[in-house]
Amino acid sequence: MTILNKNDANYYHNERKALSAHIPAGTQKILDVGCGAGYFGAYLKKNAKATQVFGIELMKDAAAEASTYLDGVICADLDVFDLSSLHSAWGECAFDFVVCADVLEHVKNPWAMLASLAGFIKPGGKLIVSIPNVRHWSVVLPLVFGGRWDYQDAGIMDRTHLRFFTKSTASELIFRAGFCLSSVSPLIGGRWRVLSRMSGHLLDEFLAIQYVFVAKRNE
Repeated sequence: MTILNKNDANYYHNERKALSAHIPAGTQKILDVGCGAGYFGAYLKKNAKATQVFGIELMKDAAAEASTYLDGVICADLDVFDLSSLHSAWGECAFDFVVCADVLEHVKNPWAMLASLAGFIKPGGKLIVSIPNVRHWSVVLPLVFGGRWDYQDAGIMDRTHLRFFTKSTASELIFRAGFCLSSVSPLIGGRWRVLSRMSGHLLDEFLAIQYVFVAKRNE
């Protein structure tokens, strides 16, 4: 799993198989926030991971395509959308899982958004978040040694990212929204996995391009 370029044709068509590993077979109802064209939800349904998948998506064309795969899709800007209106759109909104895959870094107030989403998760239900790691060496080294903080077309420093998180600050974000962390998984690519193992995982916070957080809603 990598951070995709929004200009890449596959950006809105990602099945996000790495995230599906955290969802047990037979899950009843999932909300995919930032669902893209619905490929992740379609993958979950095809593989009997979920009975129903609903989505929220900003881009009109992607939302229209997602509506052909998912059980309900709302095209909305999360910065202004009133999440309480989901009840009027879909009736009873209580989900076993809420997924925010590469979403929180794009919204103005991820703290408020997560706190609102907590109310849509069933007792015992879970939140899955994937988020870029701004402590990655490719960001830290230019900042420390070159005084550079350069935005890019894609990746951790994507120009569309409004918020930046490390493992610690993302954990705090999730905790303060009313969740208890179940697991935190670093996503380390290719050759860097060797260095991760050689360092006894001490360098993981500098090697992880993303983290996947799984958290349970506090009762």
